[in-house]
Amino acid sequence: MLESLYGRGFKSLILSCVYYTAVHIPTGNPPLAAAALIVGLILGYIALEAGVVSSIAAHIVWLEMVVIYAPVDVVLSSLQLLSK
Repeated sequence: MLESLYGRGFKSLILSCVYYTAVHIPTGNPPLAAAALIVGLILGYIALEAGVVSSIAAHIVWLEMVVIYAPVDVVLSSLQLLSK
């Protein structure tokens, strides 16, 4: 986290979220980048309120949900089926 450079607080939360989102943009997957923005804000808030270890645990849960339980391609394909 950027906490070591900028300290704790709102500025650190925003900078960490921007960085977290930026590393997902090169994937070329807009839903993933959008999710990274939202999850980055949530994980940053958790880190500020409950500590970095809690944020790490929440990130692990997020990864499990995305990779194992609801891969983006499966979710997007099911949404496309619903829209037809």
